[in-house]
Amino acid sequence: MPDDIVRHLSASLAGFEIIIVPGLDGSARHHWQSNWQRFFRAGGISVGRVRQEIWSKPDYESWIATLTAAVKKSKKPVLLVGHSLGSLLIAHAAKEGLLPDTVAGALLVAPADVENGPEGERFRVAAFSPVPLSPLPFPSVVVGSRNDPWLSVARARTFARHWGAFFVDAGRKGHIGNQCDLGYWLDGLLFLDRLVQNIRIKETGLRQPHKKTLQ
Repeated sequence: MPDDIVRHLSASLAGFEIIIVPGLDGSARHHWQSNWQRFFRAGGISVGRVRQEIWSKPDYESWIATLTAAVKKSKKPVLLVGHSLGSLLIAHAAKEGLLPDTVAGALLVAPADVENGPEGERFRVAAFSPVPLSPLPFPSVVVGSRNDPWLSVARARTFARHWGAFFVDAGRKGHIGNQCDLGYWLDGLLFLDRLVQNIRIKETGLRQPHKKTLQ
């Protein structure tokens, strides 16, 4: 990891706690979420992780409860970093009003379109349907891939519009998950940094042209 990126992220994220929210089947050791967790911890950035009891058989009520419990433990403003069903879980929890005001923002990567995903997998996520389309009460960024079997770009844009989120096209990255060898996924770190800058703008009401973001 380049030193300038490490320094920038350490400063940008210093006031937050990052909470990693994996999706269906969890995030393996080589998943970018797991790499980020190790990277943040090594850099002295506060980071936690939602740990569901059974990753392969998601239970809506228990997953929601585990997420909200993890968030409520934090003493700092929280940045949620969701992937797939984890991203959708965040949207559901927000719609139900279960997330505390300490949530400052969310990076929602490849939110699983449980209504239109792979036919052979829809039964496992049926309890998470329909996709909530209520505005999120915090700044957010939706990241979509052009060849994601779980989420078309059109639907990703629809989600972002309804959630009041910025949409980012990640290119052709599949489902941006366990099957993709993304390493530390530097583009994703850029998206996270962009989210932080959006939060700063919301807090101050002013753009900050002097504040550098990752390039």
